[in-house]
Amino acid sequence: MSVFVEESGSGSPAVVLLHGQGASGVVWDGVRAALAGYRCVAVDLPGHGRSGRLPGYPPHAYAAAIAPALPAGPLTLVGHSLGGMVALALADPALGLDVGAVLVLAMKVTWTEQEASRRADRARRPPDHFPDRSLALRRFAKLAGLGGLGGLGRLGGLSEIGVFSERLASGIAPDGDGWRLSHDPATAADPPVTPRELRALAGRLAAPPHLACGDQDPMVSPDDLALLGHPVTTLPGAGHNVHIEQPQVVAELVRAAVPAPRPAG
Repeated sequence: MSVFVEESGSGSPAVVLLHGQGASGVVWDGVRAALAGYRCVAVDLPGHGRSGRLPGYPPHAYAAAIAPALPAGPLTLVGHSLGGMVALALADPALGLDVGAVLVLAMKVTWTEQEASRRADRARRPPDHFPDRSLALRRFAKLAGLGGLGGLGRLGGLSEIGVFSERLASGIAPDGDGWRLSHDPATAADPPVTPRELRALAGRLAAPPHLACGDQDPMVSPDDLALLGHPVTTLPGAGHNVHIEQPQVVAELVRAAVPAPRPAG
């Protein structure tokens, strides 16, 4: 199974960027721009974007698929929501990666029965079919937290819809005489990972993870994220998609978690 990664910059450590459910690596464009001088590796998670699909999507399966696609040497892992869980799994010493720091953003720790039921319903639902490419792009933009094509200027300052459309094309795929979203609905088929399982993942790390959450996040509260057993940085004015809303703030969190990059070679 292939895993798509997109690199920018150079030096060490490499900053690996792991997106959330239904998105792709394009959502990190603003953070990558804010981290000029760092080597950034934006990953399309398995079952998303330009990456292949897996038979199932537990944390260890994501990690095992992604690990061979990452560069050698020291890594800083930055994960948003689902990507935070994947970052914890990738940092497990048993996987053998050289991980120096882990930053987890807005990862949901507890799920109500109603939330878990809605998630399972989405996984069973046939993929939406879009007769028009622009409709598919708009749907992907909304699902990825970009708020539609009109909000794409937050991805690094680009303003032309045509440019943005090509960046967003990672999130859609041909479907007969139309288009569909490229992410695999089965990524939501497994029951949510439990707080106990997430604490166990965090407990295996060589160093405590850095945790952050917006105070306006409707899905994840700082108290929820704190159930991992580590301090949480609360980000004023930020909603769930802080990496899109406040890329400079996320870049500062990365700089605080890792040393300045060393030149390549």
